[in-house]
Amino acid sequence: HFFPPKDKKFSLLLPNGKVVSAKLCQENGKALMADPNTDLCEWLFRMIDGTLEIASARLAKSDPYTYADLLSIGKDSVELRKTSQGTADYELRLAPVGSYEDFIDSTPVED
Repeated sequence: HFFPPKDKKFSLLLPNGKVVSAKLCQENGKALMADPNTDLCEWLFRMIDGTLEIASARLAKSDPYTYADLLSIGKDSVELRKTSQGTADYELRLAPVGSYEDFIDSTPVED
């Protein structure tokens, strides 16, 4: 019950300070989509490639992003937190390499 139901919009603060409308989508809410989704994509492309020009050239060559690209910026996951700030309902943060594994290892297994 951390997120609203699938397809119900909420506000999301990106690390660049931009607030976007977002929602969970796909089966069991396994994907996050922003409206417009280009805001989320542009932020991510800039984080990995530095500029949209470099990202555009990469996409034109159909050069896919890989885990190595994430390692090159020292991040391999994101963290979403509910926020008490009035600007957004949730905040997205980049997490350092290994954060997801640390989270999984520290989460109690329920029977």
